[in-house]
Amino acid sequence: MKVLTVIIMGLLVSPALTAGGSGTVAVEFSLARKQETGVEPKPMSLAERYLFELALESKQARKWGYVYLGAGAALMAGGVAMVAEAREKDWWGEALMVSWGGVALTAAGGGAILGGINTLIVASGPERKYKVVNSLPDALHREQASREALFSLARSGRTKRHLTAGIFSGWAVLALIGTSEPEPALFPGAFAVYQFLRKSRAEKIYARFLEAGGVPPERINVSFGPGPRGGFRMVLTASF
Repeated sequence: MKVLTVIIMGLLVSPALTAGGSGTVAVEFSLARKQETGVEPKPMSLAERYLFELALESKQARKWGYVYLGAGAALMAGGVAMVAEAREKDWWGEALMVSWGGVALTAAGGGAILGGINTLIVASGPERKYKVVNSLPDALHREQASREALFSLARSGRTKRHLTAGIFSGWAVLALIGTSEPEPALFPGAFAVYQFLRKSRAEKIYARFLEAGGVPPERINVSFGPGPRGGFRMVLTASF
């Protein structure tokens, strides 16, 4: 019970770490652009403005690294508490199970902390691409590079999303093959559908850029309904 309390308290407190300073991100990013050139920020084209928006949102999203740090600390504290609790068990088998559970929990916490540090320190892809674009002296080159960066980031986001959806779809299929019960396949199947339908941040901003420029983006509509012989059918309609 003490272990569970420590973990829950850590998970509840960790999101609060991201609250401070979120409103100053835009100011900090603008000041960084000014400091790079020593003058006022350059006027931005349409593509550059959307790339800047993507970089700004990605920079702000990296504050979730504090959540990973808090969650990792909570998991490690819970793991240490479990190892200490294992010493008080009378039966060696139960003590061994609790001890191994504590070790696994501690390792998971350490991984979360490392992931949080990496998220906070390492700049995201959109940030790196915007830094390169902003260093170009010619406005036409910045416009072309911004267009290429937006397309590349959107394509990469879609590829990762579809790959994740494919992995979890395979997991769901294996779960259905391994047992006659559908419950084990619900989570991977639902997450696969979620990954397939939910577009990444880069895809959404690229679609908005295309719409702002008068170019209709690719659209995929999904509908559900009864299938033949009382089954269930999902229909995908794509327009390009």
